[in-house]
This record gives sequence, structure tokens and C-alpha cells, in this order.
Amino acid sequence: MAKSSVIRMWITEKKSREITPEMSESMTDFLSIAAKYGCLGSTFAEDDERVIVYTRWFDEMVLEQFRSSNVYQIQEGKIIQSFAAAGFEIPDDILFNSTGKILSSSEFATFSNQKDIQGSTKINPITAVALGYVPLVIFLMFIASMGSSNFAGYYLFIYSGMGLVILFPIYTIYLALLTWHLHKNGALTPIVSTVHILSFIIPLLYLLMFVTFSGSVA
Repeated sequence: MAKSSVIRMWITEKKSREITPEMSESMTDFLSIAAKYGCLGSTFAEDDERVIVYTRWFDEMVLEQFRSSNVYQIQEGKIIQSFAAAGFEIPDDILFNSTGKILSSSEFATFSNQKDIQGSTKINPITAVALGYVPLVIFLMFIASMGSSNFAGYYLFIYSGMGLVILFPIYTIYLALLTWHLHKNGALTPIVSTVHILSFIIPLLYLLMFVTFSGSVA
């Protein structure tokens, strides 16, 4: 049985209170991050009596994965804080909060599958370079070993290892700062976290192999 897309609705009583720039900013940030987790469309609206937010998702499992994430908790906290600062009383002012199955809709474009949703996550270029450094060196060592020089691969190993001795500490600091920045802004998705971990572990293992290497060219 095919999974059904779902809509998540959140309606809050407005009374005489106004939407502040801080409320708009926190909600916009939340909806932007939701898109990275599979949200297919969203709306933040108001009328004279209510604040209305709804999002559409590939299926309920995708929605619940986002709602159970640390990113969701962080962004939800920012929204509640901005609403409270504007005089709203959360959760007392919430009129309606529910998830519904979409029976028919042509309003939004849809992803064909979950793989397309996950593919929307962007990876930092420097992190991608760090992740590909060791595989590239190994590939070049293999190519060099097929040449006329018997020691080309050995020299490539030595020089790449020496370069990593200098670059790896710098990258470690950069990666820590980048990871903290993404976490602070609620943009550290599971895919990005995995790439960050691999981009650290793979060069580290290569560096350990280099510093413990006791061979020689002779």
C-alpha cells in the first residue's frame, strides 16, 4: 500500500497581538530547516484572530523523524520564545495542532521517493574535499605504481602524509567550528553529521598510518 502525504497544521489564537519580526524570523528559520528534512511545502499566515502554520510532508514517517530530532527541539524552542516575547501564552493559546492525511491535492510538487528528499541536503565543499583526500591519494598512488618509477607511489605517500600533518589540525578546528555553527542554527542533519564524522576519521586513520610507518625507500 502506497504511503500517503500528510499535512501538519498549527493554529494559534492571535487576539489583539501582532506578529513581530522575531516571530517571523524564528518561523521562517524553522520552515527552511524543515525543507531539508523532507518538508514539501509550507505556509505561515495570519488573519484577524489566528496565526496559521501548515507544512506538507512526503509521509508521516518523514514528519515524525523531523519532530523527534534535536534540530526540531531547538527550533521549536526559538519559536516559543519569540511568541512568548510578543505576549502569546503557549500552549494555552494553541487552538488546533494536528496531523492529517492528504486525500487529494495538486498544490505542491512532490518528491518521487525518500532518496530525492535526502538528496536536497548540501555538503560543505571543504568537508567534501577532506572526505575525498585519502581516496584520491590512494588512487594516485595506484596510478603512480604502474609507471616507470618504482618509488613514485612511495614518494606520493610521504608527501601526502607530510601535507596532512599540517592540514589535519587546521581542518579539525575548522570542522569543530562548522559543526557547532550548524548545530546552533539547527542545520546539522543526519547526513551532514555522517559526512563530518567520516571526513575526520578517514584522514585521521591515514595520518596515523603515516606517522607509524617505519619503511624506507631503500
